[in-house]
Amino acid sequence: MSDAQTTTQQSGRQAAVAALARRIDRWDETDHGAHAELRRGKPDDVARPALWRLLVDVVEPAGVAIPTDDEPRWAMLAWAIAHLGAGSKQRFGAALFSAVGSDLRLTRLLEARQGQLPGALAAVVRQMAAKGESADPQEIARFVLEDPDTEAGDRIRRDIARAYYRAEGNRSSKKPANATDASQGDTP
Repeated sequence: MSDAQTTTQQSGRQAAVAALARRIDRWDETDHGAHAELRRGKPDDVARPALWRLLVDVVEPAGVAIPTDDEPRWAMLAWAIAHLGAGSKQRFGAALFSAVGSDLRLTRLLEARQGQLPGALAAVVRQMAAKGESADPQEIARFVLEDPDTEAGDRIRRDIARAYYRAEGNRSSKKPANATDASQGDTP
């Protein structure tokens, strides 16, 4: 595949993800049943009519062909967006740190392969949603849709880890500089 074909395919997928996210957000306000249907069940469950409406009405018209093997990945993406919303531009790793703050959860998520990914994703997305965190749907899409055993899949995982640890470092650097150790007391 040429670089031009790859770029065209990526921009088509980005447009499809943006349209998918907008539709899910609109459903949150206009079609509560469809939105709730996306949020229920396992993240990779493809037996949801609302998912098929999205794939047929939104993703395919954007020129994105979805092989049968990739349908569970698109189901996970729709499930995650339904839980987290679509309006955020916050990095997935930074949002993950803010909500979860667990190196173990991050490691499990980044090491998860197709069989473990739905459970690992569900654990962190539910915690993020419970804490009111959201993340950029495009970054979630790259994470969920890219095969983890490819260069692109490895790159998004490194990007998520980098954003997670940057957020951790930023929080550590915001501790007050004049904070004193309680054992030092207030005596000069």
